[in-house]
Amino acid sequence: MLDVGSGGCDLPIWLIDRCRREGIRLTITCMDHDARVVQFAKQRLANYPEIVSLHGDALTLAETPPATWDFVFSNHFLHHLSTPHVRHCLQQAIRACREQCIMSDLVRSRFSYAVYTAVARLLLRNSFAYDDGRLSIRKGFTKREALQLVADHPLLKSMRVQTVFPGHLVFLGNRAAVHDE
Repeated sequence: MLDVGSGGCDLPIWLIDRCRREGIRLTITCMDHDARVVQFAKQRLANYPEIVSLHGDALTLAETPPATWDFVFSNHFLHHLSTPHVRHCLQQAIRACREQCIMSDLVRSRFSYAVYTAVARLLLRNSFAYDDGRLSIRKGFTKREALQLVADHPLLKSMRVQTVFPGHLVFLGNRAAVHDE
């Protein structure tokens, strides 16, 4: 698996812990463009030889051979990119996976913003996460925008876009549905 924009590797650590309990063998490559974050992640991964943290850019996945990873995923990453870069990142994710790419982010909606604001005001009153979370929701896509983003591009039109409660938008791409090579 490849985790794009992995930050501190929270999801890969959770997934490896789960796989260890279930007796499933899995390796995960984590990629982040911020060298400081990669260094932090590497410290957290001392007891996780199944996880490798690399400094890299999601927009340069094309430099890797096609179908390098079985699965490519990201979480709360796409809203940090411009719309053309999101489209490019999705193309690269589909190209890099053998099976499936699953790119999850925050959906922009009044409901998500209101609920997050109310809950975060109680739990994160003096935290950076209060303002950052609200900004991240405002930078996300609506479902309509996400559907338009993939519909306008030949390589991405086979992607499914769905919302998942609470407040998430998921792009699902299957390499088998793409005929680019």
